[in-house]
Amino acid sequence: MKSLKTVVATILIAGGAFTAFAFSANKDNKSEISKQTTLHWYQPSGSNPSFIRSNTIPNEETASGCEQDNTGCERGYSSSQLNNPANPSLGVKPSEVGNPMETLGQP
Repeated sequence: MKSLKTVVATILIAGGAFTAFAFSANKDNKSEISKQTTLHWYQPSGSNPSFIRSNTIPNEETASGCEQDNTGCERGYSSSQLNNPANPSLGVKPSEVGNPMETLGQP
C-alpha cells in the first residue's frame, strides 16, 4: 500500500512539473531573443518613436546606461517590425509600436 501511494505521488508531481513547463507563457508574450541579436533602438515617444541606433542588448545597455526589461528609456524592435528594414530611421510599423521585442529603462 505504501508503494502504491509513492507511485501515485510521483506521477502527480511529474505531471504537475510537466504542466508547469509545457504550458507556461513566455514573459510578456515576447519571443526569446539572443543577447547577440541586433535590435533597432528608439526613444519611446508616443505613436512616433525616434530612432537612436541599431545595437545588441548588452551593447545598448552600455551605450544608454539603461537596463533590460525596465521601461522608460528605449524600445528595441526587430527588422520585421520596421517600416523599412534597410532604413530604420523611417520608423516602426504603426501596428508594432506598442509591441517592442525588448525594453530598456532606468535601474
